[in-house]
Amino acid sequence: MSKKDKLIYDKKNYLGTLFVGKTGIEKQYETLLHATNGLQQIERNINGRVIHTKIIKPTITGKNLYLSIDLDMQKKKQKHSLKENVVQLWL
Repeated sequence: MSKKDKLIYDKKNYLGTLFVGKTGIEKQYETLLHATNGLQQIERNINGRVIHTKIIKPTITGKNLYLSIDLDMQKKKQKHSLKENVVQLWL
């Protein structure tokens, strides 16, 4: 996450986040894919050992996004790419 990104995104919800969608589909659906931070209270003893944890606000995971490609379009693209590669080999 760049300094510019840190200015754009909500600081509380992106605390500790290293990655955000920069381009394409990931950028378009960033708010859908990104989780919402939770809040946890940790009680420690004098030695620093955790003796109790309490979830104040649970984390909400981001949504899943399922992508698909039109099969006919994929076949045409592969066929076209194959023809281009064969022509380049003969040159």
